[in-house]
Amino acid sequence: MNRAKPNHYEDLLRSSNDTTSPAVNVESPQPESPVVTELLAAFSNPDLDLDHIVELIACEPRLSTEILRRSNSVRFGGKAPATDIFAAISRIGISEAQNALVALRA
Repeated sequence: MNRAKPNHYEDLLRSSNDTTSPAVNVESPQPESPVVTELLAAFSNPDLDLDHIVELIACEPRLSTEILRRSNSVRFGGKAPATDIFAAISRIGISEAQNALVALRA
């Protein structure tokens, strides 16, 4: 009997029902993009260049979305929503933008 190899989704479902294996199928992490590496360096640079950070963040769609989401949240939201990365970072601050990057890397 030649059975087709199950796909990744089926493996996850099977492992969640198996009490002897971990709840999730952990794969090796994807390598970081050069943009993320450059962002980490830019955040730690004492001569922080906000325009450069905004350009880098704009190259990472998930991070851009997360920063805009945070800036328009109840915690940081202003009278009008932030519609661009510069306005969003101005509202939430560099530390919160860095926190968003770290959270997405986890």
